[in-house]
Amino acid sequence: MVTFGFSFSSSSSARVPDPQQAFRAGLLGLREPHRLTGQALDEAGVGFARGPCEVIMLELERLPGLGHWRQAFEAGRALRAIAMLLDQAGAPVHVAREFRENLASAVMTHRMRKIRQAWGGADTIDMFMEMYERVLGADDLKAYLVRQRLDDFVKQKTDQVGRAKPNPDRELLSA
Repeated sequence: MVTFGFSFSSSSSARVPDPQQAFRAGLLGLREPHRLTGQALDEAGVGFARGPCEVIMLELERLPGLGHWRQAFEAGRALRAIAMLLDQAGAPVHVAREFRENLASAVMTHRMRKIRQAWGGADTIDMFMEMYERVLGADDLKAYLVRQRLDDFVKQKTDQVGRAKPNPDRELLSA
């Protein structure tokens, strides 16, 4: 079992969520990382995944190289949205597994280059869109719509545990 805790800043007594905890919270679809406890993350579990690609992504307990809790939270949300999209498209599980492995490499490389801006949701979506365009071609309208849906998912409010609040009018992929 993985336990998550808070890290404390030496200059302040304010609690700051650990980037790994925030990433996992975003991936699990929890509300806000600064309100979480390790117990809330442990209780969330993987039981609510819809498809095999989501299960693959939810197995990811850590994403080394994440630097700031807010961007880490958004990266987790983006990865969850990408997994849902892959499941909706009927993508084979190996595609999700490869993307997850490539993402881990990209985040570490980003951190090792000491780029000032921490890796976040927009970076995760950009990486997915590069793969999407290589595999499916550069149809600007479709790519725009996919990116827009991913961005919307990352930014929408979530239930206490689980999925983003459902919009009965559309699924993630429908246009």
